[in-house]
Amino acid sequence: MLDAGAGTGINSLWFLRRFPDSEVVAFDIDRRMLAVLARSARRLGELRHRLTVAHGDLRAPAVLTRLDTGQAVMLAEHSFDAVVVGAALEHVPLDGALERLARLLRPGGLFLNVGVRPGPPGAMLGRIYHFRPYTTGEILRFLSHLGFVDAADFPANLTRIAVIARKA
Repeated sequence: MLDAGAGTGINSLWFLRRFPDSEVVAFDIDRRMLAVLARSARRLGELRHRLTVAHGDLRAPAVLTRLDTGQAVMLAEHSFDAVVVGAALEHVPLDGALERLARLLRPGGLFLNVGVRPGPPGAMLGRIYHFRPYTTGEILRFLSHLGFVDAADFPANLTRIAVIARKA
């Protein structure tokens, strides 16, 4: 699983605990958030070796730098069964980021975006944190254009909306 824009890693940590045989690559552009993830990962015990924490940018998700070694990591196309993005797509141009993330997914792989819900709370958060929430319609159109199928959206909580789709 690729946790793109992982922040403090809540999705990565949940995934590793839920699927203990999985491998997770988690990256974010904010080193302070990654430091929180690295501290949390130390408490994973044996699962820790299945997690790679890296610095990276959604605008170039295939090129990352490992936090622990400083080594560059090149992610191969079609190498992930799932790509999860949690409240990070709003910070980058949607079309380029989705296209680059889609290349990393295997055919049949799942894409999940848990984004900021458009509306008054999302607009307020956008002003505070300098981003623009995308509508589910915008995300679904881009995913369809990229050949994703079985796309659906669903509420995640009061300020989040999720979109899930499968790469054909």
